[in-house]
Amino acid sequence: MGRLQATTVQIGNKVVTVPKNAKTDRTIAIEPGLNTWIQLGIGRQIRNRLRSAGFNLDSDLKNQRQAYLGSIGHEVATVDFKAASDTIAIETVRLLLPPRWFLVLDAARSHYYTLDGVTHRAEKFSTMGNGFTFELESLIFVSLALALCEFHGCDDSCVSVFGDDLILPSECVSDLTSVCSYLGFTINSEKSFISGPFRESCGTYYFAGSDVKPMFLKQRPDRLCDVIRLCNAVRELSHRRGFNLFCDASFKALWSLCVSLVPKDLRLFGPRSAGDAVISSNIEDCTSVKLLKDGHEGFSFLGRPTVAIESESDSRGLLLARLHRPSRDMAYHNHVAIRARTRTVEKRMRTHLWYNYGSW
Repeated sequence: MGRLQATTVQIGNKVVTVPKNAKTDRTIAIEPGLNTWIQLGIGRQIRNRLRSAGFNLDSDLKNQRQAYLGSIGHEVATVDFKAASDTIAIETVRLLLPPRWFLVLDAARSHYYTLDGVTHRAEKFSTMGNGFTFELESLIFVSLALALCEFHGCDDSCVSVFGDDLILPSECVSDLTSVCSYLGFTINSEKSFISGPFRESCGTYYFAGSDVKPMFLKQRPDRLCDVIRLCNAVRELSHRRGFNLFCDASFKALWSLCVSLVPKDLRLFGPRSAGDAVISSNIEDCTSVKLLKDGHEGFSFLGRPTVAIESESDSRGLLLARLHRPSRDMAYHNHVAIRARTRTVEKRMRTHLWYNYGSW
């Protein structure tokens, strides 16, 4: 058994970039390991407090629902921010949070960052990579929205937040812009929708109550999983065009072409709930389906889910991983998932209900 290395003290985080889209990179910061563990614990506490107040950061369904309602009634606005996590100023957090909370968050964050080998003092409170940034920005934005609703005397039941995706009454947006400007945030006017029939939030796009989300092809479908993902995207789009009652037949030829690109012995059909482990289909199209036995309700079917590639380790990194995600399963032993390394395996999967797309 290897000996654990001595703990290394870092002065702060390390700034790196990752691809954001075809034109730009996203700046993130790699936090020191133990700091990340503490930051995640703080983030969990903020998340729990928000949930007790009616704002669930484990789900974006409320945002999506309010975007739909806003596209119909026009009384609800969907607001997006430019680089929200990168513009959380230290004094903004000090001003808005109770002193004891500020002291805890300030103690856990990195006060310095290293870029290209040079160390600088951080002027923003937290970064993409900090374990509580998502919860902190959600807390700030929803607090501003609720305060503005109280100031205007309007109903705050529509207020919802998921990171930098904020929903609030349209009449409050003008003052929100002014307040955010004072606090150092910038509203993204290109992705915020206050009037008119269109609303967008958390990956949903609605025009006068109709789902108009386009199909995104973010990379060339060179691998089997990419082709299956494309098959399912076409099926979902055709179903939305069929008012979620049937599938628009004008997409059938394209869907059939995508399916034909999958080798016959790897063409596994299954329920929508299985994601891209199968080609999503109705139950009558799946030849491997079986009813569950021994008193269990539902169905089993063959799929090819993606699983993490694991290795056995005995290092400081393993200790940090266990602190972040402890397990009571003794069979877990020292096996750890290798980041960004996956493989597909063919196995029988289960589902309780099987979604019906309707006919073409």
